[in-house]
Amino acid sequence: MKQATNRAYWLFFTLVALVLVFPITIVEIPPLVDLPNHAARVHILANYSSTPAYRETFEVAFSAVPNIILDLIVVPLTKEIGIWVAIKTFLIFTVLIFLIGCDLIGNARHLGLSVSPLIASFFVYSSTFFYGYLNYVFSVSLFLVTFGLWLRWRHEPSIPRLLILSFLTVLVYLSHLSSFGFLFLGVTCVFVVDCLSSSSRLSWRFIVFDGIIFLLPCLMFFSYLGGGGSWRDIRWDGITSKLIALGGVFRSYDLASDVVFLILFSVCIVWLSFCKSFEIDRPVFYVAVVFFIIFIPSPSVFITGDADVRIVLPAFVLLICSLRIPLATILNFRHSIAIGIFLSALLCSRQALISYNWSQMSKELVTISKLFKVLPPHSRIYPLYGRGVEENMGKQERPMLSVLSLATIDHGAIPPTLFAFRGQNPLIFRTEPAYASLSHINERQWLALISVYDYVWTYQIDAESTEELSQRADLVVREGKAAIWKIKSQL
Repeated sequence: MKQATNRAYWLFFTLVALVLVFPITIVEIPPLVDLPNHAARVHILANYSSTPAYRETFEVAFSAVPNIILDLIVVPLTKEIGIWVAIKTFLIFTVLIFLIGCDLIGNARHLGLSVSPLIASFFVYSSTFFYGYLNYVFSVSLFLVTFGLWLRWRHEPSIPRLLILSFLTVLVYLSHLSSFGFLFLGVTCVFVVDCLSSSSRLSWRFIVFDGIIFLLPCLMFFSYLGGGGSWRDIRWDGITSKLIALGGVFRSYDLASDVVFLILFSVCIVWLSFCKSFEIDRPVFYVAVVFFIIFIPSPSVFITGDADVRIVLPAFVLLICSLRIPLATILNFRHSIAIGIFLSALLCSRQALISYNWSQMSKELVTISKLFKVLPPHSRIYPLYGRGVEENMGKQERPMLSVLSLATIDHGAIPPTLFAFRGQNPLIFRTEPAYASLSHINERQWLALISVYDYVWTYQIDAESTEELSQRADLVVREGKAAIWKIKSQL
């Protein structure tokens, strides 16, 4: 029976892995909102030494910035296999590590294989992933793997295990500061639970073991603060923002289907919880509860951007993984229907909807990117989006907000909106570029700024702005809501 259960689990594991990577493999350009901008930075880094225009505009400064894992991995890959294959390899790597991390946590106590990790792994396709927060999502994947290994090894410490966990903790830090905080918080919570448990006896070895794991990343963090890292504005939004953030793990591209998925997901979890051998992995459950508690007062913006949104994904994953639903119990006839409905009709159908949307969105990105062939190499191009466009865009259209960065990859164009800022990226503008959108307080500021550029890229701008632009630039090409203009002073 045990062998049959193990075979069934690894069969499900393999099927889940295939379903998770499927959307990535079918598109030419994964339509994640910030991805073109990340890809442009990677392209510049990969070609920096051979391109004078890049060296004149940017400087490269790799340091202990907790947001550079994408650059560290994808830049070398790009030089060998090309940028989009490298990017998709990184994305596949991210979702598979996420799945492995869920498995390590959900089956950490060796009490029989649970299906909960397989269910939790689908949360990798959440709003933060769709927005292209790639360093963050990769960091959560590494956090899950590192925390899962720590749960398995914490009562049997050894030098090899210490080295492995220390190395993984450094990678977590370099991926994103939030997940380094999650790991520290998770280890601390379990440590406190152990201290409060009368049945546990902690030796000094455990304390030293845990402390050493975090030593090097902490030193790197203080180095980061001393070398240009900074604390940005802190802001709290209202209850509506909190509710939106809380539902982010269930959001995809259609609100109605997301609501249906949430309802059926909840019903299936409740149904499966009535399994005969259902139990809760209390240490992991307590960590999840602490994450949700911290989410309530956490600010909307802190240090590097969204704060409360980033807590939701690991909180939900840990919560689901803590609900142990043994596969051996589910494999009987009464519950096989439940797991069949859940994995196929819910998770696989959601992945199918995501795949369909991605295929359509990717085609649109490819179509728009063909407009950039009119640009001479290394042109300076100014992006101009209509008033309120960003706020009113549907999710399927949002990748258009960074589509201009594709011109960097294909034609070396240099827009001022590239992610290349000190303390945040290894690629840095030597001089901060002049840029103002139509939504700035001084709405006419852009009219003066475009004179130092060669071209202007517009997307869904109003008639008044179009008229003002036409006095200073000539239309070169138009496709739907998008257009490219050449500044007249450059003619």
